[in-house]
Amino acid sequence: MFALLLAASVAVCPDVPSGETPLDCPYAGAARELARAQEEGRALAPLLEELLPGVARQLRADRAREGLKALWGESINFDELAKSTIVPEGVLAVLEGAFGAPSSGGRAHAGLEHTYGYVLSTLKTPYGFKRARWVSGELERGLGLPEGTLGPAPKEGTLFANATMLAGRIALRDDEPSLAALKEAGGATAKALADYDYGTLEVTRLEERAAGAALRTDVVRFPHPAVPDTHLLVYSASESAAGRPRLITMFPIAEAFAMRLTDQSGTGPCVVKARYNAFVKRLGAGETRGVCVLKARR
Repeated sequence: MFALLLAASVAVCPDVPSGETPLDCPYAGAARELARAQEEGRALAPLLEELLPGVARQLRADRAREGLKALWGESINFDELAKSTIVPEGVLAVLEGAFGAPSSGGRAHAGLEHTYGYVLSTLKTPYGFKRARWVSGELERGLGLPEGTLGPAPKEGTLFANATMLAGRIALRDDEPSLAALKEAGGATAKALADYDYGTLEVTRLEERAAGAALRTDVVRFPHPAVPDTHLLVYSASESAAGRPRLITMFPIAEAFAMRLTDQSGTGPCVVKARYNAFVKRLGAGETRGVCVLKARR
């Protein structure tokens, strides 16, 4: 009987009144069931395996990819715009256990949070559901990649490994140890991403420096732009000016947002703040005065 009730619950997807579309399924339905199970005190690990065996397999595969996991920084599990928790704590804990990256002081592994965590988030923000970047297909279309390469069920690699390859080759392009780790892990990712000609991408970097930390926003024009989003944003951070940068997140953005980020008038003295749920110890949660530098477009 429970199995039938579970199937019926997950089958109610998409939840059209909430703004879901068929692209959100089955992940939205599974996310709601996992959140409900947390509230009822049910075991989540076997439920995740039952609802989304493909995601569970990816998590197990990624558990051993220490080289890729080390390329990411830390994230807070709270959306400052929606003023709410992004991934239910119990759901995040199950993901962390399978992935092999437990929370530390309320902070999550940014790569896990922003990939599988977002897929299983029930939070709707002013910009829509967090999982949209992974299920909409915008990233693949914009970059000219095979369908599903950066989705929750890729034919090659895993969502985490593929996202790390893309974000890393863009944001960590000037960090040799990171590039070496990406090269070594190339066989664990989709071939289309490992072989992609990243040198052809048009990238503009906004670097923000304050309190000894450095935040980097790489704005990448899609080779095949569409509406509404024409660019990819990749965000990374380091705790010191000379420290190694760590990935935080990436998502598609519209032309107007991209133009604001790359506006020359925004350079020079500026207000610096860690954004996109990043945790940067030196900056904390507030704002501080710093310097913004716009790097040359390439």
